[in-house]
Amino acid sequence: MARFLSIYFVLLMVSYRDATDGETVPFAPENVRILDEYTTLSSLRVAWDHPTPSPSVEHFYQIRYRTVLSASASMDVGSDATTSTISGLETNTLYVINVLSAVDDEDGYIQFSTILAESTLYGRTGGAQPGDIFLRKLTSDSLECEFEPLQSNVIHYLNFTVGDRSNPSVRSVNDPHSTWAIYGLTPGETYRMVLGVDGMTGQEKWVTTIPLPPENVRVVSYTPTTLTIAWDPPAQGTGDSPPIVHSYQVEVFPTDIIVKVNSTVTEVTIEDLHSGSSYGISVKSLAGVNEAGNEVKKHRICHLGGN
Repeated sequence: MARFLSIYFVLLMVSYRDATDGETVPFAPENVRILDEYTTLSSLRVAWDHPTPSPSVEHFYQIRYRTVLSASASMDVGSDATTSTISGLETNTLYVINVLSAVDDEDGYIQFSTILAESTLYGRTGGAQPGDIFLRKLTSDSLECEFEPLQSNVIHYLNFTVGDRSNPSVRSVNDPHSTWAIYGLTPGETYRMVLGVDGMTGQEKWVTTIPLPPENVRVVSYTPTTLTIAWDPPAQGTGDSPPIVHSYQVEVFPTDIIVKVNSTVTEVTIEDLHSGSSYGISVKSLAGVNEAGNEVKKHRICHLGGN
């Protein structure tokens, strides 16, 4: 996954007093900088120290910002401010930023501290998309997942939806290094998970909890060349909803015979077996788009009689 990126160069504003025409140019803010720890996908926070000495008249600060190709935009903040957040920026974009002192002169004109090439900030918004969700553990009624965080100071959230329902359960976490555990899920249910941060979402992941296995798998009859197998549906799980099974899969080994039936069928007959041979069976519950399965195996459960 792409990592969060924020780079900048910090060069201080300079100021002077114009000795030729008598007009006073205000001293520039000092120690102008970008606060990297607050950079997000769509915002940058700048900080500065008050000029020394501070202007003796009413003043304010103006923050100007632009991309390399766009026209400049600006925002004004009061004389007490030493930080400001520039919001609504484009993702993964380099911005040119200046912080200026401003005062009203005697003629009603605004005088700004001087902008020089070496006094310009360069800040880049974050460019990483929310990453993938990695499953660490999956059971019939719970899952544990983790992800690679974009940034330590933002809140990541998990949009957790049952099937296609439109009322997702959003789970937030302040510590992006923690593993998320979600309990009380329905066996065999399919859930949609999307990782998000700062108004952006990553790739969706569909996951199906492991269905409960069939019960009471048994051989109800056999002949020298056939085998009839039966089972009971899974019992009620620990959650509020009944367990979900979309189909069953029956395997006979050591053959390559595989029979799949829908969830309403609980008995199948396997034909064309060899007289005098021993067979084992496996009956698996299947559910979900990826057919997550849970099986019951019985090894060497039946020896077919020979002539």
